[in-house]
Amino acid sequence: MATRHAVACNRVVLLSVAVFILLLVYVHLLPYFSPFSSLGFRSLKTFASSSSSSSRDYCLSCLHEIEWRQTGPTQISVVRVGEAAANKTVERIVSGRDWQWKPKALEDCGFRELGRQQALQLLHGSWIVVAGDSQARFLLVAMLELLLPSIDEHLRPQIFKSHSNFQYVLEEEQVRLDYVWAPFVTNLTELSLDFHRNQSYPDVLVMGAGLWHMLYITDAADYGSSLVNLKRAVGLFSPSASNVDSGPSEPAAEEEEGFVTEKNLLMPPHMFWLNLPMLIPSLMQTDMKRQKMTRRQNDLYDEQLHRSKILHPEGPFLLLDIRKLSGGCSPECSLDGIHYSNATYRAVLHVLINTLVIAAHQPPST
Repeated sequence: MATRHAVACNRVVLLSVAVFILLLVYVHLLPYFSPFSSLGFRSLKTFASSSSSSSRDYCLSCLHEIEWRQTGPTQISVVRVGEAAANKTVERIVSGRDWQWKPKALEDCGFRELGRQQALQLLHGSWIVVAGDSQARFLLVAMLELLLPSIDEHLRPQIFKSHSNFQYVLEEEQVRLDYVWAPFVTNLTELSLDFHRNQSYPDVLVMGAGLWHMLYITDAADYGSSLVNLKRAVGLFSPSASNVDSGPSEPAAEEEEGFVTEKNLLMPPHMFWLNLPMLIPSLMQTDMKRQKMTRRQNDLYDEQLHRSKILHPEGPFLLLDIRKLSGGCSPECSLDGIHYSNATYRAVLHVLINTLVIAAHQPPST
């Protein structure tokens, strides 16, 4: 009896020790298996080419279902740009209106406005390129405002330097952000062909242009033709197209900061198109803009965007519909009838982020 009792006690002790070890391992490994730290863009398929369930398609369709609410008075933020001698400033509107997803979209899909740490986990090790006109630049600013504790006065002039490119690297998180000044779709086509020639692509690629074309060319049909050419150029991003057009390519050397390596040379990026915002001619600051950038032209350019079949599901780009988002807030959210409040670009950014989460088959959660 004593022997049996001792064996039973030993079993209990061994079981207790095993449970303790398992709990210890679980506690130490849990951070490495959180929903966001497990997301690696290079392990994902491009959303447009993946097999989408009806629920994921439904949630994609709900991403732009937001509503605006009054949160305080409207303010104007004046930002000094460039050398002190130039005395150049950029005025940004800080609207007293803010956004939130509509209750049904939140209930059905669980969208979430991510905080800084969550966003850094999601984007860890990623190369993000935002290319286009001033709308694209303001989207990049929204990214920096999310990912950085603050934008200091030395960095801000670099971001807003007119007609120039900009790059910022978060060393610890290995996140590289590039803004490429590309005011015409033809500039975006050239950039896309450069990516193809180099056989090196970012993880996330956001493009958007049209304001300059509307102002200086004012030909919606020509704009549509340029979008078709861009679609052909980004079509070369797929591995099969690369093999057909260029033949076997030698692995490129690892680039600076370790962002481009042999493993991701031929992986196409997640691609987004930032369309034209809701234009408000009565708020525009020059006669030329009021005459050329009309509501009618706004509609015609939007029609050409959809006719070009550059947007998912017929094309490679997922739409970031700033026209819809800005239209829900205007005119309270615009200072010049073209550019919008910080909250508007932040809404666009979180549509993008939640799209990436959907593409990763992960619910957006803390």
